[in-house]
Amino acid sequence: MSCKVTYDPRYSESRGHYFRGRIRIIEVGKEPFNHSEHFEFESDAKAWCDDVKKALKRGECILRFCTNKIKLADLVAKTLKVRGAALRSQEKSGIRRILKHSIAHVPLSKLCSSDVVQYARELYDGGKIKRQTVNWYINYLNNVLVHAESSCRIKVNNLAVKNAWKTLWSEKLIDKSSIRDRVIDDTSEGTDILEACIDAEKSSRTNIPYAKIYRIVMAQSLRRSAIIGGLKRKHINFKESLIKVEKQQNKATNKGEPEWCPMLPETREVLEEMGFHESDGINSEHAIFPFNPNSVTTGFTRILNKLGIKDIHVFRDGRRTAISNLDDNGYSLAKIRTVSTHSAKSKTLEEVYIKSDIKKVAQEAKVNLPSRKQKAAKEGVLKNYDKHFHQQAADTIVKMISREGKSPDDILNAVLQVMQRKRAKSANSIASRE
Repeated sequence: MSCKVTYDPRYSESRGHYFRGRIRIIEVGKEPFNHSEHFEFESDAKAWCDDVKKALKRGECILRFCTNKIKLADLVAKTLKVRGAALRSQEKSGIRRILKHSIAHVPLSKLCSSDVVQYARELYDGGKIKRQTVNWYINYLNNVLVHAESSCRIKVNNLAVKNAWKTLWSEKLIDKSSIRDRVIDDTSEGTDILEACIDAEKSSRTNIPYAKIYRIVMAQSLRRSAIIGGLKRKHINFKESLIKVEKQQNKATNKGEPEWCPMLPETREVLEEMGFHESDGINSEHAIFPFNPNSVTTGFTRILNKLGIKDIHVFRDGRRTAISNLDDNGYSLAKIRTVSTHSAKSKTLEEVYIKSDIKKVAQEAKVNLPSRKQKAAKEGVLKNYDKHFHQQAADTIVKMISREGKSPDDILNAVLQVMQRKRAKSANSIASRE
């Protein structure tokens, strides 16, 4: 077997000056392997050749250096294999979606912004998928390209996605995620949903305790991942009334560390009804709700559809409702954070969940605090009355001086009495106007 890895300067009218890196491998009984890559700078071409030589010495596959022979589908498969353990199921499904569309068959070396835009068009398909969801899928495509070199050792960049953003926004194929502000009414909706959950549990076709899950969501404000499958017996401390909750992964503000949060009375009552207590002797790895999260969500959707309620997401809106109830009951922001397990650096709690309280304060301020114009009007009225007081005092002094036999003290006392009477009358008239 003969192997040759070289680079040389080239020139073309379309590209101008560039450098070509070339691999040529000849083996007896096999077709020659020829591959070349084009680089703008000589240093990049040299570094590429050095990497290929090192890989050949180690006996590694060199296809990862041949971007025009690797398709996006190959990169996706490699990403899922290498990073699969670190990715959540939601992220895996977002990445696998790439394989269902034509963009998966595009070589990495030829991937451009038009391919990304076409991928977004296929996803949107006239509104079958929301623009926010299309944005979500495009972000996962970008994530695959960004981590390709560090995770999969495949040298590729995400310029195709970067250059496509403006077109995606102009064609209205993507949109920002909207913030949900739906709160479940405990008096009417909450009671109806709970009764419907109890009825659903009676069905022989399911073993999911919807009512108990719903009660914990409405009381403890936990995320779906923290309750379904994620909550185990070892995470519950009945003696100190604590629950160990894993925070969301892959966030800059919270790095995924588990955190103990207080167990609220309603949650404790539900767990005791299920047979869990301090000395129950149950295996520590036993899951409290060992069900598929998607199956639980689908079940709640069926229950809500039977009630004619289509705008409620039990886990998301239940979490918001629970946090709102804590806020209404006088819990401080710090105490709410310990229950909801929001990071101290995160602004989500203040900006998203407790926004209604900000609106309430703004409304109270509008009613109770005067505006600048109102203050200016009141000050103008007082200034006018002050001028009137001064004029009255001057008239009184003239009258007193014109009379004979009046001392300066008598004149001063008379002037003060007049001013006090006039100011009292003015204050009463302003109060009546307000």
